[in-house]
Amino acid sequence: MISRILDFTSHSLGIGGKHQNLVLYILLLLVLLDIGWWGVTHPFMRLYENAVCRAYFLTVDPSKVRLDGFVDELECKIDPVQTAVGSLNGWWSFIESFSGLTVANYFGRLADRRGRKFVFSLNLGMFLISFTLQYAICEYYHVFPDPRELWLTTIPYFAGGGPKMLSPMLMVMLADLVEEAERTKLFMAISAVQLTCELIGSEAGAFLLQRGVFLPLGLGVFFAFLLILGTAFLPETLHLSSKNNIVSNPEYQQAPLIELVRHDLGADSSSDDEDGHDDTFHLQRGIFVDDPAISSRRGYFNMQRIFPPNPVLVPLGIAFYTYYFDVYLAYYAIQWVSIKYTWTISTVGKILPLSAGFRLLNILVIFPFLSGWFRRRLGWGAIQTEITLTQIACAALAIGNFLIGATPPTWHGLILGLAVSSFGASLQPLLRSLMIALVRNDQIGQLMAGITIIQTLCSLMVGPTYAQTLKMGLAMKVLGLPFYLDSALQVVALGCLLTSIRPEQFLKRG
Repeated sequence: MISRILDFTSHSLGIGGKHQNLVLYILLLLVLLDIGWWGVTHPFMRLYENAVCRAYFLTVDPSKVRLDGFVDELECKIDPVQTAVGSLNGWWSFIESFSGLTVANYFGRLADRRGRKFVFSLNLGMFLISFTLQYAICEYYHVFPDPRELWLTTIPYFAGGGPKMLSPMLMVMLADLVEEAERTKLFMAISAVQLTCELIGSEAGAFLLQRGVFLPLGLGVFFAFLLILGTAFLPETLHLSSKNNIVSNPEYQQAPLIELVRHDLGADSSSDDEDGHDDTFHLQRGIFVDDPAISSRRGYFNMQRIFPPNPVLVPLGIAFYTYYFDVYLAYYAIQWVSIKYTWTISTVGKILPLSAGFRLLNILVIFPFLSGWFRRRLGWGAIQTEITLTQIACAALAIGNFLIGATPPTWHGLILGLAVSSFGASLQPLLRSLMIALVRNDQIGQLMAGITIIQTLCSLMVGPTYAQTLKMGLAMKVLGLPFYLDSALQVVALGCLLTSIRPEQFLKRG
């Protein structure tokens, strides 16, 4: 029975090969991590808000603070408290991201030398220590009277790489075990799994939060225990990366990037120009060879830089950056929606996860349908299709965020904005797969750390930017200001994609 379930799951996710069971095991750990994370997100947001609200009312009206240390949630939906909550969250995120920025690359290199499991275990341990400290500071306010002491809980991240390396490190382990030709499909499937986990975890956490913060936190502790237990039995995958992956084939290592992508998508990869040379834009698997004749042609990827000054990679990098700006801003939407609609955080937790459902629908149904329709009905190649879908995704994020900020405070406008912006969900797995296609197996860990650095550079800005724009929005009575800014950034990314990327830059016949 269990064997049949495993076979069905493997077939559904497109997983095969001799490491099939290990891939499923790592996916199970990813599920535990994501459900646990989203299950405690709303309870911790309530704890942060209550810590700030309690500190405020202890100086203004101590009678509003109950014996258990909590203040009625609706009493906290006032400008002084919410401005302070936005500042606390924003700068806490800045310090957390700074920790990842300073040590992520080191831990990525360490994963390539010492092992993936070692780095993941260390990172998980520091992550759990930080969460324990956060709870202690929010709960024992007689010992920790100032909510800004929450910023100190980021210190363990400097010893573990930061929380943003947890999922990427599991991705590294999956990349060790899966053939490169299957990675695009696998990462799409993983995105769908993660969105499902977000939907389940958020709804469960919000439902339990109605009965107090301790039930969802207890659920989080249970998932943490399972994750620790599962990590203890997790084998190392570093030594497996060079045995079962087609990247070990020297000819495949020299294949142009777009040829690899077209191979993944089943497209014809034969295109030569008049002088007999491949007309692919010069982005190759062999970019790490120290050949001056090669490294000087048209700007090749340099390991000292994440995004080189390349006419194709630069606009893609901008789109990647603005996408993660949107992703991190969505975390603050919990507070923002509770202010605009005067909802409790548990109510917000029931509505916002619909965004995960819309994105899941987009990845599983709408994106494959559009991709197939463009290629079958319009006769487009893989490159033209990918460029168009990327442009659609950026436009959807711009329109969706504008609608979220501009619509009246009714749930209809919020749902509409979430539905439109969900079309941007397909950006991340495509960009991540493209980046992995650029590096050798023994550099995947470093690349993932580089991606983490790009993400943390973005999140360094998002926290303080949100805090400042929320403060300005509350003062000017323009509450949607943070989302107007996000929409403007997506318009910039869309402009770069429309003006800087054309199919002929990749293949003469895209």
